[in-house]
Amino acid sequence: MMSWQVIALIVSFAVAASIHLNQHFKIGGWLLVYLRSVFLGIIFIPFAFIFEWPTEPVFYAVAAIVGVLGLLADSIIFDAAAKHGSRLTCLFLPQKIWLAFGLWMIVDPAYFDSLVSNPAIFAAVVFCLLCSSVATIVLRGNDASWPAFIALIPAGLLLTTNDTLVKFSLLDMKFPDDAFLLTATIGFFQVLWSFVIIKVRQPEDMTVIFQRKYLLPGVLIAAISAIIFTGFTLTLAIAPNPSYVSAVVLLSVVWLMLFHKIRGLPDDGNPLAALLFAIGALGLLFLN
Repeated sequence: MMSWQVIALIVSFAVAASIHLNQHFKIGGWLLVYLRSVFLGIIFIPFAFIFEWPTEPVFYAVAAIVGVLGLLADSIIFDAAAKHGSRLTCLFLPQKIWLAFGLWMIVDPAYFDSLVSNPAIFAAVVFCLLCSSVATIVLRGNDASWPAFIALIPAGLLLTTNDTLVKFSLLDMKFPDDAFLLTATIGFFQVLWSFVIIKVRQPEDMTVIFQRKYLLPGVLIAAISAIIFTGFTLTLAIAPNPSYVSAVVLLSVVWLMLFHKIRGLPDDGNPLAALLFAIGALGLLFLN
């Protein structure tokens, strides 16, 4: 099994690709979530036959809750990507890093005790997380940044809750089998929730999965999401704190800026903010 740092780096590339694809296709949030959920459920079907399913009810309760909260968060993110641009969308998710960091210290007092027992490591971790926060403040100088920041606050809260629930549920489970199964189960629940939500909000879109123009976006986003979901669950299970995973995965901001630079695409990103964000994320890679 690869280290959580390597898996998180892979996921960061996948997140950047996912957000950029949605900016390209410009499909509305709920519709894209619906397309992704259906095709993702198909991708995860083999998991049902490979591993032995857990018997603990909490496993399925967590999957159901995380599934619906994830759908809500992803819809917000995809809508923001279409409205504000892909880079701004993932730049302001660092707000969830501090939320996850503080929440996990409350949930797992032993982790808090071990961290504060080594003042140098504790200070270094806080510095790395602070770099991400300062990067966010620097980037607020962009006119489009404040509306994006406000729009993404609910997504940050929902994703923080999900990260904590996933990590807590996997503490006493068989790894990595249960991590794979939890990812698949969340995917299955998201198929169910997405059918319900799209039926209530946009019933006219129920049959779009059969339309040719939506086939490619749905398959591409689902395939990349399978990498993101599986990798993220694995890293949450083995990383010391959920916030570390978020900090590394949000290097997707830097990858998008570099991609835009290479392709000659317009990008008003602040290089100083990108540098601070990279310092924070890479610092956490080497500290843990």
